[in-house]
Amino acid sequence: MYRKQFIFLGIVAALGLEASASAAEIQILKGDAGKSYISISGRIEQQDASIFADAVRSSRADTVILDSPGGSAGAAMEIGRLIRARGMSTVVTRSGYCVSACGLVWVAGARRILTPGARVGFHATFTTRDNMRMESGVGNALIGRYLTLLNLPERAVVFATTAAPEKLNWLDGDNKGSSGIDLETVESDYPGQVTVASAVKSADLPKSLPGQESERLAFQKR
Repeated sequence: MYRKQFIFLGIVAALGLEASASAAEIQILKGDAGKSYISISGRIEQQDASIFADAVRSSRADTVILDSPGGSAGAAMEIGRLIRARGMSTVVTRSGYCVSACGLVWVAGARRILTPGARVGFHATFTTRDNMRMESGVGNALIGRYLTLLNLPERAVVFATTAAPEKLNWLDGDNKGSSGIDLETVESDYPGQVTVASAVKSADLPKSLPGQESERLAFQKR
């Protein structure tokens, strides 16, 4: 059994580029053996970087469990830099969902872990102008620098930034070699958590990814 330790970390946030009423939570999960985990579930917002830092300071957690449809790339990279500085592991479980900005958090792990059947999705950054979403060269350059500072090779930068905003490059155990992003597939009883599907209505998902909800449903049924 795992119990959740709530320390003012639950928040109601807005989607990074569009308003949303979806709730995002950063929680400390305690295991029976005394091991602590930090869970990030829901959309990643700019203020979440400081909330995550508070969670790190308030726990001895060395592992971050992710279940998120993305959000603010800037906040994700700030969280990722702290994860790497602390040598923390990052995990996506079979029941989780980690795409877009969430992938930038996961890739920062000193150990990048997927449980069997889990995968992570990446796409190029974008800006919104006149209700249209356009790929951001500046954003992709910043992500490239971030991934380089994580000691990832050029092919990892290409993998993480070449899919159009409405598409996803999926990473799993089968294509880790060609992607340049090493990872581990580990069988383990990481603490379960409510999936994003139960917290985010399909209408709240990014409109730039019209197939994302159907992708998630298909993936969850695998």
